[in-house]
Amino acid sequence: MFLVHIEVQHPEHTALPALAADEALGESGVEHAGVHLGAGPRPVLALYVRAESAAAAALLATHCWARLTGAVELAGWTVAAIRVHRPQESTGLGPGP
Repeated sequence: MFLVHIEVQHPEHTALPALAADEALGESGVEHAGVHLGAGPRPVLALYVRAESAAAAALLATHCWARLTGAVELAGWTVAAIRVHRPQESTGLGPGP
C-alpha cells in the first residue's frame, strides 16, 4: 500500500472539484481518495493505492489522473508533481493490515 499525492495546478487558480476524489475510487487499485485544498501552494489529490512498488503506484496514479481528466470537469488542470510514500513513512504509523 502506498500513499500517492498528485499535486495539481490550474492557470486560473480555481478550486479543484471535490468530485475528483469520488471519481478516483473507480480506478482499480485505488483504496481511498481525498482532495486536500489547503495542503500547500497547490491542491493535492491524495490516493491510497495497492501496488507492488513505488514506481507502480506512481504509474497507477498517472493513469487515474488521465481517466479523471475525461470524467470530471478538470479542463485546464495539470499535474505539478507526483509524490509516492509508504503510509508509515508519511504518518509515523506502523503498517496496516
